[in-house]
Amino acid sequence: MGKITKLPKEVVERISAGEVIERPVSIFKELIENSIDANANKIFVNVFKGGKEKIIVEDDGDGIIFDDLSKLFIRFSTSKIKSVDDIEKISTLGFRGEALASIAAISHISIFSKSKSWNIGGFIEASFGQVQSPKMTNCDFGTHITVENIFDNFPARKRFLKSADVEFYHILNWLKAFSLAFYQIDFHFFKDDQPYYILKKTNSVTERIESIYGKEVMNDIEFLNFGDDGLNILIYFNRNPYTVTDSFNYIFVNKRYVRNMQLSYILRQSITGFLPESGKFLYIIFIETDPRNLDVNVHPAKIEVKFRNFSVISDLIVKNLRGYFERTATSISLDNPLNTVTQIFSHTTNAKIFEGKQEVTSAISLNQKTFFDSSIKFVTQLFNSYILIQNQNHIAIYDQHALSERILLTRLINEATNKKISVQNLSIPQFVEVYVEIVEWLKKTADMWQECGFDFEIVTPTKIKVNGLPVQFSNFTSSQLHEAFGKAFSISQKEMDKKELYYHLLKEFACKNAIKQGDILTKEDMLELVQTAEKEGLYTCIHGRPVKLVLSLATLEKFFQRT
Repeated sequence: MGKITKLPKEVVERISAGEVIERPVSIFKELIENSIDANANKIFVNVFKGGKEKIIVEDDGDGIIFDDLSKLFIRFSTSKIKSVDDIEKISTLGFRGEALASIAAISHISIFSKSKSWNIGGFIEASFGQVQSPKMTNCDFGTHITVENIFDNFPARKRFLKSADVEFYHILNWLKAFSLAFYQIDFHFFKDDQPYYILKKTNSVTERIESIYGKEVMNDIEFLNFGDDGLNILIYFNRNPYTVTDSFNYIFVNKRYVRNMQLSYILRQSITGFLPESGKFLYIIFIETDPRNLDVNVHPAKIEVKFRNFSVISDLIVKNLRGYFERTATSISLDNPLNTVTQIFSHTTNAKIFEGKQEVTSAISLNQKTFFDSSIKFVTQLFNSYILIQNQNHIAIYDQHALSERILLTRLINEATNKKISVQNLSIPQFVEVYVEIVEWLKKTADMWQECGFDFEIVTPTKIKVNGLPVQFSNFTSSQLHEAFGKAFSISQKEMDKKELYYHLLKEFACKNAIKQGDILTKEDMLELVQTAEKEGLYTCIHGRPVKLVLSLATLEKFFQRT
């Protein structure tokens, strides 16, 4: 007797459902796609316990005629395509006819719907694959769907779900994606029956970006629009590396939110060298192309897409995005003092002098503590960014910003260690707009922030009101606070205690209040900075990089062949 047998219907449905419905956000995604395909103008969503308990989606779209209700939970039944040719030119978000059947297989789902072409509505429900007969009923135009008891018959999958907060943020990410692509739709989002995100329809993507991310981010938004022969690409981006994380990056293809590793790589490569190495930037890219150039039937959940003309798209992105950054990015001159010194000692007409470069390495010191042992002969400023000092046998070049920043941080730490944190109540409260994720994080860490001297309250899901600050931060503007909160959030993936948080904030304060590159200093200012650093043994910046370079007279004489 053979070993191969045909799987029972129940097993097949369970496997198929597992491919489409991975977690609560999968249900949310499929239901919102149906609402959008039904031409909804308003969509209401209520998520309970991160979607693990219940998800409700209601819209004012076209609705479902009563005769179609009985077909809703039949796998591969759909109104969106009719033939193989239709797959080649898909314009709707949904088309596979699997979503509702998959949801019904792993939950209890109930649907009220009324078509605008009918005078009566209908109701149908299904529990874990068991479908009830539809019934006529009175209800509003549109569709109202409730999904609950998710994965109750699929304990293995249920055990692998994350916390309610984690599942909620997956849903929130998709909500923002839908609202960006379909800015002409009202999205009313509720968390555990409480209003969370009310996104009214807007006239443009830029208006929707501002309503999601706030004015602070919008002020830094840049955009590019380019294309070629039926292909249009629109990129919005923010190169501020401190206020965004990778979770805020979106790629849309014909308004479908997708994940494409090749595109993400191309975008990163296009800006390589124009941002700090650890910098992040927000990008939202919209690609519009002929549906026949796409394959959206790659993944059961429709989250991946393949391009037939990917090389054309990638070449356009690299050419235009990199070209834009080359024209607008702040260039770093090769003639700055540190590079000049390096070049001097890596090039000579007499190769024997520096053979192996060992003598150069020993002659140039990045951390020579004996520099102030003899009297100062000469002090000047280079490029309004570096301090050059000469004594009897050496010259030293200091990075004025890094030096000032380190000195200021050291003083702040000493003050914080020796006395209690003082709070300055603000006569005029500061209002700070931040991402909704940051607001949620601030709620959870409010006690720690209060212990650090920050008195604030939540005004809206994206705005906080700051009533008091530690005295060191009392002159911070709302823009500086926005960046400080953003930086703290970006490193919050690791657990922080009060001490670590306050140290991070002191670093932020030191950076903002230190002497900057480009600041013109007097001789007295320069000497005070250098003498303080030498006295306290401060030879690295707050990030661990050196703050000075020392060059000996002996090295100069050897270079000019005087020895």
